[in-house]
Amino acid sequence: MKKLQISLMVLLFSIIGKAQEFKFEFTGGKNPSIKFGKLNDVKFLHEISPDFWKNMMMPGGVNEELRQRKSYDYTSGFNTYEKENYTNLIDFISSEITVISNQKSSSMQNTSLLLSPQQKLLLSNADLNSDINIKIKFKIKKQPYDSPEFVSKIKTGEINIAVIPDQEAEFPGGYKQATAYLTNNFINPVGAKNAAAINAKFTINEVGQIVNVQLMYQAKDNKINLLILDVLKKMPKWKPAMILNGTRVSQDFYVAFGGGC
Repeated sequence: MKKLQISLMVLLFSIIGKAQEFKFEFTGGKNPSIKFGKLNDVKFLHEISPDFWKNMMMPGGVNEELRQRKSYDYTSGFNTYEKENYTNLIDFISSEITVISNQKSSSMQNTSLLLSPQQKLLLSNADLNSDINIKIKFKIKKQPYDSPEFVSKIKTGEINIAVIPDQEAEFPGGYKQATAYLTNNFINPVGAKNAAAINAKFTINEVGQIVNVQLMYQAKDNKINLLILDVLKKMPKWKPAMILNGTRVSQDFYVAFGGGC
């Protein structure tokens, strides 16, 4: 069955009192994503991810310049409290969409924010193993408040978007219960400092079982490594991920522990 890679970061939540007790919780943090069932509905480039511009990686200062320009453009209905949308502030030049699956990639280029038929077909053929990479080129539009000498050079941006199930796998009781399970069974026994070295990966299969548990980063003390492997393997059965037609699919998770002092 198809798999998905999703990062779930376990971050330091608070430090309490002189004993410096640590609490951890799942934040649900992950890369920009699009649900599998939405791939056929996308018409414009920025519809591939709700936070398309916010998560776009650009050369230093470009994102901040666009934010400032958006805050100035009250006449167009933009302000700093709305979601970032820079399409009225730029002259779009080109895009390249690359779909990567099973170490193979296919790309399509276009000169419009409106997806070409070839780009739409490329997205519709993506599966749950896929990552979508988008590279764009644009210029910032000259505005009335710019100096007469203002000329924008070509800017570049890049974003990676994961294809995720329409209904993601879920720990019994949700992320809070998952946090409690890891805190009680791993964080508390070894301490936050020791746990911080661990980065693990596991898969929730089509029936909700935990399989393929492995460590991406290990602690120096092998007892800690063996404990987290055991704790993850003994997690309660999850509710498996599904796509729109009701088919259950497997889903990969990464868990990273951070914090400590």
